[in-house]
Amino acid sequence: PAPPAPVAVARPAPPAPPTPPVAVARPAPPAPPAPPAPPAPPAPPTPPVAIAPAAPAAPAAAAPSASIKTGVSISASYSTTNAKPNYPSMSKRLSEQGTVILRVQVKSDGTAGAVEVKSSSGFPRLDQAAIDAVKTWRFNPATNDGKPVDEWYPAPFTFKLQSSSN
Repeated sequence: PAPPAPVAVARPAPPAPPTPPVAVARPAPPAPPAPPAPPAPPAPPTPPVAIAPAAPAAPAAAAPSASIKTGVSISASYSTTNAKPNYPSMSKRLSEQGTVILRVQVKSDGTAGAVEVKSSSGFPRLDQAAIDAVKTWRFNPATNDGKPVDEWYPAPFTFKLQSSSN
């Protein structure tokens, strides 16, 4: 004969320890009833809504044909071969120094369009020297989806006199 199969024996859980007596708290007296809320004003009538007919579903095999415009892909920049502005001789004699920040419209062909003074150096001669220089510059135009586009570009120029003690 075969040996008897093992049998699992379940042992009962030990009894829970007795719970200590709990002090019974008296319930707080009931709060006075809140005054009734004023009635809500009636809702304005809902205007009729026209439901547009649903557009026919596009065929599932058709690929999207319109590209998503993401703005300027590559910002404009200036060519490193551009000449620096001339320091006006009168400004040198008068020790005029400062930084002018121009706002240049870089056209899609790489030339400077409109030029505005965004922040003046405080000296009109220095501002004008920067404007005159940037109007002759060549730029790398911004591109959008690989095509050149017009874009405004900040161009800072610092006019600082070098000490002559060298």
